[in-house]
Amino acid sequence: MAPVSFSLRPFHVRIFLHGLFWLVFIYLSSSFWIGVISVEALVQRSLLVTGTNAIMGYGNIFFLFPRFFLKKQYGLYALVLVLWLIPFVWLRMWLEPEFLKGTPLDSKLPDQAYRIIIAGSSLVMLALSLGYALAERYFAFSHQQSNLEMQRLQAETRFLRTRINPHFLFNSLNNLYALTLLKHDKAPEVVLRLSSLMRFMLHDSEQETFTIRQEIQYLRDFAELEMLRFESKKDVTLDIQVADENLVISPFLFIPMVENCFKYCPFDSVGNARVTIRLRQDSPGKQLVFEATNTVREEADTSQQPATGGIGLANLRSRLSILYPEAHIFKTFQKDGIFHAHLTIDPGKR
Repeated sequence: MAPVSFSLRPFHVRIFLHGLFWLVFIYLSSSFWIGVISVEALVQRSLLVTGTNAIMGYGNIFFLFPRFFLKKQYGLYALVLVLWLIPFVWLRMWLEPEFLKGTPLDSKLPDQAYRIIIAGSSLVMLALSLGYALAERYFAFSHQQSNLEMQRLQAETRFLRTRINPHFLFNSLNNLYALTLLKHDKAPEVVLRLSSLMRFMLHDSEQETFTIRQEIQYLRDFAELEMLRFESKKDVTLDIQVADENLVISPFLFIPMVENCFKYCPFDSVGNARVTIRLRQDSPGKQLVFEATNTVREEADTSQQPATGGIGLANLRSRLSILYPEAHIFKTFQKDGIFHAHLTIDPGKR
């Protein structure tokens, strides 16, 4: 696996945290020696200890870890770490005792004990650098997976949304075909409304969001286009009362339910067949409640409309699970000769 380059945090914050770490390191590694050795010796020792540890740690993070560990050469990596550690430990063992000469610790601290302290502190720094590199690796992988998942969900949402448009077009062209066969006077109006809707879909369907006002206008145009098939509009109720028409939502959430109503409502065979479409929002910031109902055929023929709806409603379920996973309730059921599709959305929790 190739080395992964990334940043746990914004670059300037990362620089600040690294700088803060080394300031704390300098303080902890030098505070014991204040008053024990001269100021000049204290500065020189701090430069030596900090410099060797920094080179050793960053060398492991940016070179050894990607070169060996990420390529799963674990045995070789362990050997290289030991070889990498030796020159820094040797350098400190050679130079640091010079700073103790002439101080009380020169006679009280055995050379062997001081060497153990130097080797131990170097090992701790190497372990810290390894832990940091592993943490970066983990967060890089998590970040990459998150991005891939986001891209997958966006692609899936776009795909599901494009499946709505051909479905609508297919039904509308069927209606237009039926009117032209009858040489009906409404045929030209159907063409104009269909053209208007298609322009709307072409210009706005690629947007990730738009206002509820746009969705409402689309619903009205769609319903008007469907109602052109009937001599009377009394069999269709469109009741929309939204407190905040500037509310931003994902586009084309309600149209599959409306389309489903007109597709399955048996206007041609049931005398009291009806379609009712309601959209409510009591006040700004509140949930959107949408309900679409339509008459279905007699019990013996209910297979004409399954209880879960058609492909449009299946696509809608998939889109809602992606766009509003914890912020929607969608249910469909059939009761007393009426098919119900009910959707509640809390756009603020998207």
